Amino acid sequence: MKVLIFDTETTGLPTERNASIMDVSKWPYIVQLSYILYDSETKQLIDIADDLIQLPIGVEITPGSEAIHRISQVMCQAHGIRMLDALNCFNKALDNADLIVGHNLSFDKRMLMVESKRLGRFLRFNINGVQKPEYCTMKKTTDICKLEFKTPTGKPYFKYPTLSELHFKLFDNLPKGTHNALADILICLRCYLKVVDNYDFVTDHSDTCDKLKNMYIENCL
Repeated sequence: MKVLIFDTETTGLPTERNASIMDVSKWPYIVQLSYILYDSETKQLIDIADDLIQLPIGVEITPGSEAIHRISQVMCQAHGIRMLDALNCFNKALDNADLIVGHNLSFDKRMLMVESKRLGRFLRFNINGVQKPEYCTMKKTTDICKLEFKTPTGKPYFKYPTLSELHFKLFDNLPKGTHNALADILICLRCYLKVVDNYDFVTDHSDTCDKLKNMYIENCL
């Protein structure tokens, strides 16, 4: 199975909690897009991308967001690529994917759809009315992490785990580099494979996953 894991970093947050993707003015802009296309059967890394994105004139990164992902306006303009070019490459990976994976997948998916709408493009999350299968590591692992919180009325519930919390539950250590899209997709892939296949490419000593393992060690350990 070919699995596409992706993540974005943005200029900020939507101005409304449940903002419609049809109203792009209420949505931030993507400053970093990273994705991995991985074959879970052969354990082969098919494709990987990690791009900063040039921002339109007048669009600024909020200080709060920059403090989290450490991507500045200057970095985007100096080293970024056009959003259109990033979307075109992402669409090719999307075409080859059997499954889409992400942590808080719905947010990153909507961010890409908003950027596509701004540019008058179409992302192929749905083909002929059929949606690509999805797996959100945030929503699917709530009962694995069992992080108990309480509502304002005192009723207990399990909250959605952060990516760091999920990683800690599965591997008993906290990863570094979170809130960088490249690190996040590597962490997300490792967690997904552990939960679904009970497989860990970091401890696999075969040559097949050397590149992936080395990238993980460099960015996440």
